[in-house]
Parts: sequence; structure tokens; C-alpha cells
Amino acid sequence: MPRLWVIVLSLLLIFSIQSGERISASDRKETFIHRREGYLLNKDHRANGCVSCHPKAQGRRRRGGCGSCHDYRHDLPKGVTCTTCHTIESFSQIKNYRHLLNDFFRVGVHKTLSCRECHPNGQFKGNPRECVHCHMERRQDAPHGLKLGGDCQECHTPNGWQPVKHQHSGFTLRAAHRNLHCLDCHPDYTFEGVQSFCYSCHKREFHGGAGLDHAAAGLPYDCLLCHTMYSFSPPASYRDHPSGLISEGNHHGAACRDCHKKAIFQGLSDECQSCHQKDYASTASPNHAQNGFSLDCTVCHDPKDPSWESGGKNHTWWPLRGMHKTLDCSECHGDGVYAGKSTDCLSCHQADYAGTTDPDHQAAGYPTGCDQCHQDSHTSWEQVIFDHPLPLTSNHAGIACTECHKEPANYAVFVCTDCHLRQNTNFIHRGIAGYNYASESCYGCHPQGQR
Repeated sequence: MPRLWVIVLSLLLIFSIQSGERISASDRKETFIHRREGYLLNKDHRANGCVSCHPKAQGRRRRGGCGSCHDYRHDLPKGVTCTTCHTIESFSQIKNYRHLLNDFFRVGVHKTLSCRECHPNGQFKGNPRECVHCHMERRQDAPHGLKLGGDCQECHTPNGWQPVKHQHSGFTLRAAHRNLHCLDCHPDYTFEGVQSFCYSCHKREFHGGAGLDHAAAGLPYDCLLCHTMYSFSPPASYRDHPSGLISEGNHHGAACRDCHKKAIFQGLSDECQSCHQKDYASTASPNHAQNGFSLDCTVCHDPKDPSWESGGKNHTWWPLRGMHKTLDCSECHGDGVYAGKSTDCLSCHQADYAGTTDPDHQAAGYPTGCDQCHQDSHTSWEQVIFDHPLPLTSNHAGIACTECHKEPANYAVFVCTDCHLRQNTNFIHRGIAGYNYASESCYGCHPQGQR
């Protein structure tokens, strides 16, 4: 055994020489003993000397716990010792103590506080855990005192006073309301009896604070009739607007003041002329006033059309269809005449009637009513529909009119014998009484053009 002591001390001596330190034999022995006992001395404990912890009367026996040397300054609960929070190296180095009794103190702001902020005067044993004891009785930092009671957890979280987690039972916080501070709607932290009606909070805006004095304009107090939760500007469409006037077209995108000039809302006429009298009087092409156009713009203009270009497309006296639907107003009203304009085809198509040569309408004595052969739903003159006495089917279908009608001046005259030769017809009709090789005879026996 003595030999082992010599070996250990020799090793310690070699280590100290190599590390550049010179320590005494007593120091080497002391270091070895405390290492073996599991209590390595730090700088402060070594500087105090052995007798500070081991009076001569005790010899080398270890004294019991920190309290044998250090007076307790805390009222600690059972099972908690100095080393629970402090380290041997320093009293100022506090360990991250895990609170066993309440999860509320393990997260958020509470986790970063110093011990003294919650445990004044070293009071640990029996320390109250309710919010009100710290935030009202001690710190006096509860933002609304005890007006809402002492359980902060009903609205707040350990992460801080904001954000508030309380949900309104009668007024859901949405859009702009969601980002407001409690005091914006609850001044002086008054929560009981606060009205959820818009006007109760937005009196200033209603009486002109937002630009328009709603009260002077006679507007209703229910903001949600025109506005949404998300924004006061621009306002949403007023859902009780008469006749759906602002649901489509330019009216839909117009600002309220475009129609409600001088902030007149109640009793305002919904007739076109109440807003568009100037447009009616100043329009020169066509001149609405001179031609006696109706003051009801919807007679000619479509409210769904965001421009005036749809004017005249809805002829109530003569529906526009086919090719007529694609024309500009000036095509028919180039003379500036609108009121009393004739709907007779020849009034517009005299030149077309006289200039047509295949067939020559004028020479053939065709009627001047174009709609007897040409329908107003057609988009081309080639879409001819007429009641031909001889059905144009089979070999007669698709041939030119002049194949049968040799006299352009008289389409009542027709020729069958140019196509149906005598030799062939004589052979086919042999033995038939009354047979006569003539066009009129052909049609008399074959009015449907068939054998």
C-alpha cells in the first residue's frame, strides 16, 4: 500500500512539472482525496483552506452537505438543496430549474425570468402559483387590474400579454377587427354590455369622419348594408338598390358619388335622364333630341354593356337580326332620320334591287319586298328561299335560273325542251294519248318535275 502512494504522488508530481505548476505534497494529497471522494475543489474552495470545511476536531471526515458551511437563505421545500439550483463553481450560476408543479412556468416569458422576480426574499416554500398573486398583488402590472378577474390564462398565454387568445362569443373577430387592440373597442377595459352594432364604434366615420356625412345624407345606420367587414373603402354594393341598377355594366363599377352627387341618397330617381340628361342632349351622332329619341336609354342601350356602343342594337319597332345586326347605325340612318324611319326593304335596298342581273329583278318583275325570297335572319344575299312552282330537286337542283328561264324580262316563261330532247321524250311517251312535245305540256303532266 505505501508503494501505491509513492507511485500516485510521483505521477502527480510529474504532471504538475510538465504543466508548469509547482504544488506542495499536501496539495497533491488533498487533490487526490477530493477526487476520490467525488468532490473536486474549485478555486474558491481551495483558497479558503482545509479548516474552513474540516475543523481540526473533525479531522478528515466530510461535513454534511452545503448547509454545513453555507447558511440557507431560502425557505426551500422538501427535497430541494443548494445544488438543485446552484453549482459548486459559483452561487451566481443558476441552473435551469424545472418546475415540477406547474407547466405554466416552463414556457414563454416565465422561462426567462430570474428566480427573484417570482420568489422575492428567497420565498420558495408554499409560493402561490395563481397569476393574480404575481401580476396584481406583487408586481401591479396587470393591464386591466382585477376588472376581468384574476385568472390571466382565460385570455393570455405564457408567451406574453399579446396576442390575446379570447374569442368573442357574440362578435367574431375578422378582417380589420382581428388586428385591433382590445382598447380600440373596449376603452377603459369595459367589456360587459359593449354593443356589437357597427354604429356604436364607428360614430365618427358615420358623421363625416370618413369623408361623407352619412347622417346628413340620410343613410341607414347599419354599415353592413353598404360596407363589408374587410374595408370601408370602396363600399360594397348596397343590396337594397332599386331594380338591380348597379349590378352590371358601368353602373356596377361606379363610385357612389358618381350617381349620388351632393350626397343625395333618399328619393333619388332611378330614371336614366336623372343622370344622363347631358349625354342625351350633347350626343350629335345621332342627334337624340332632334330625332325624338326616348329618354329611356335602355330602349337602345344595353345596361350590361360598359360602353355606349351597343346603342340601337335593340330595335323595339324592328328587331335587328342576321346581317342587319352587324351593321353600324349610320348604314341605315346615314340621312340622320331615326324617328319614323321606314322599315320597307326598298327604302334601303333600291339600288340592290335595280342592280341585280342574275336574275334581273326589275326586268323580271320581281316583287320589291325582299323578304319574300330573302329572310332578315340571313347573313348573305345567296341564302335565297322562295316558293318555286316546280320543286328544285334531283336534276333540277343547283342549276342556274337562266337554264330554264331564257327571257330575263319574264321569268314566267320557261323552257323544258332545251334539256329534254324530242327524240328521248318521244321514245319515252310512245303510245300515250294526248302527248305533245312542248314545255307547257311537260309542266302540265309533270308539275313535280318527276316522271
